[in-house]
Amino acid sequence: MLTTNSLLNMRGRYQMESKKIETYKIFFIILLLLPFLLPAAVYGEEELIHEDTVSVGQTALMGQEITWQHTLPPDVLARATRVEAIVGATDVDYPECSSDCPTCSQDQCEHDRLYVNGSEIGLLHGVNDAAQANPVNIPLSLLREGVNDYRVVNESVTTPVNWRVTINSSTLKLYAEQEEPPEEPPEEPPEEPPIEPAPGISIKKTQLHASLLPGQEQRYTITVTNTGDTTLTGIKVTDRLDSYLRYKQSTSIMRHRQNGDDHFWTLASLAPGKSVKIRITADLSDEVLANVGISNRATVTTNELPSQTSNTVTTLSSFIPVEPDDLLVSKRVNRRESRIGKILVYQVTVENRGNGTVFQLALDDYLPNGFSFVPGSTLKDGQQFQDPSGTRRLRWELGTFPAGKRVDIRYQVIIGSNVKRGRNRNRATVSAIDGGGTKLEGTDEAIVMIGGGDVEIPAEIKALVFLDNNENGLRDSDDTPMGQVTVLLSKGEKRVTADDGIAHFTDLVSGFYALSIDPRSLPEHMSIFGESTHLLRLMEGEQARVSLPVKKDIGPARLSGIIYLDKNKNGQRDQGEQTAKAMKVYLDGTLITRSQQGRYLFTRIESGSHLLEVKEGTTTIKHQVELAIGDNEFDIALPAGGLTVSIEEK
Repeated sequence: MLTTNSLLNMRGRYQMESKKIETYKIFFIILLLLPFLLPAAVYGEEELIHEDTVSVGQTALMGQEITWQHTLPPDVLARATRVEAIVGATDVDYPECSSDCPTCSQDQCEHDRLYVNGSEIGLLHGVNDAAQANPVNIPLSLLREGVNDYRVVNESVTTPVNWRVTINSSTLKLYAEQEEPPEEPPEEPPEEPPIEPAPGISIKKTQLHASLLPGQEQRYTITVTNTGDTTLTGIKVTDRLDSYLRYKQSTSIMRHRQNGDDHFWTLASLAPGKSVKIRITADLSDEVLANVGISNRATVTTNELPSQTSNTVTTLSSFIPVEPDDLLVSKRVNRRESRIGKILVYQVTVENRGNGTVFQLALDDYLPNGFSFVPGSTLKDGQQFQDPSGTRRLRWELGTFPAGKRVDIRYQVIIGSNVKRGRNRNRATVSAIDGGGTKLEGTDEAIVMIGGGDVEIPAEIKALVFLDNNENGLRDSDDTPMGQVTVLLSKGEKRVTADDGIAHFTDLVSGFYALSIDPRSLPEHMSIFGESTHLLRLMEGEQARVSLPVKKDIGPARLSGIIYLDKNKNGQRDQGEQTAKAMKVYLDGTLITRSQQGRYLFTRIESGSHLLEVKEGTTTIKHQVELAIGDNEFDIALPAGGLTVSIEEK
């Protein structure tokens, strides 16, 4: 009989069973929908590509080992990215010694070491009270296609227990990461409209040195490039050099033209992507002080584009310091004793012995009372020079003075009646600055004794006329004196030079004179070298020497002659001496002609000194010949037995 309690219990059990059924339905529906809810594959995750299980069934005590093998197909290993080994072992008492020896330390526990293909993998780790071993990851590099050898060694350890291990089975699992499917090719972008060709140009300027000393050389490079995709025409580059720069030269395929400091280069056309360069060489002026920036840039114009300006390059001027003692001055006078009304000649020499340039060089000369400057009498290195400023204090502005330069300033003073009798001191001072602005100064003096008396000593001139062979304007040892040449003096006198080339004028009073050569008295094809008239001022009793150089004129010349066999070795052609045939004759080593029936000829050559040579084998005959304008004859003698008389022309 069912009681109320029984009914209630049955109702409760029914409700619980109903809830279980509903839960199972929901779980089953989720399992059915799971393949559709999850993606087909999660790329980058691993998939099992190979599994191999072998049965081992071996037991090893301490000091013993167990071996078995796994075989891998050749295509599997190449795909694998990870290897897992599951060793089905029991009694793996490490790292805990389990219940077999609860008091043992880890070093006393069982040591079961795994080896794969001879390489150590490590100790097996037991779990679940030594009932089984953890899986082991094996490096892919240790595996090989085909047979792989496995070995577990139960190592001998010091322990109260005789450990043992049993390998029941071994499973080898190889995994590989899933590969992503190939990407779909991207869609082709829509075609863009064609780009219309456009002109473009660039101009760049560079310099070789960032700083320069006065007088040093700077090199600039201008690069013009057609950056567009059309040909440019009418290219014109303009560059204005700074006033501190002295233009020397430029090189370029462009055509150059200069107008003062402005320089222009032109080119008909320039293709797309092409460049053209202009290289400019200029010197830094000697006048520039230190720390002056010399800037420079260029512009380019074309028919297609507006003007383009390059970058600006700047050169900073530098300097070399000059020591105060390096600026030297010395003063001399032509007479240490003089009198009222006479003229004195002073010479002041200034020299820069430093390594740097000096600037704003000035020479000051303080005249004694009664001394007066003779206007127009200043000579600088023998050439007429500007008069100084001032009267008692004379000042010459000499400007810039490079390292090593030397200059002589000569001038005249006349002694007035108010002069002090006796000792008169005359002091000269030079002042300047170096490139850094340091002030420099030097001083020297000359003393003249002024006395009485009215007798004047006559002066004289020796004129030296000579052929200036090296054309340096000076009478050297290798120059040739010129006799029978007429020398004219401005006072109306004239003299004819002796064989030593000297014309002597005597009994001259002090004053200014002009001396020159009468060109009509010179030999043919000769002319005056340098200035035709020489100006000089004679002092009382002065013995002056004046050089009057002469040069040979250069003009068209011809050279011809006969090549003959000099049998009697007398240096001249005698009757019966044969001529050589078809020989090479050289003039100055480069110009070559061939003799025809013993005669040679050179035309269209310049007059002057030339080297004439005849060569045959190792024998060379040389003659230095002086050719005048027009026709010249010179016969060449061959030594007897030295050369073959008849030589076949090749």
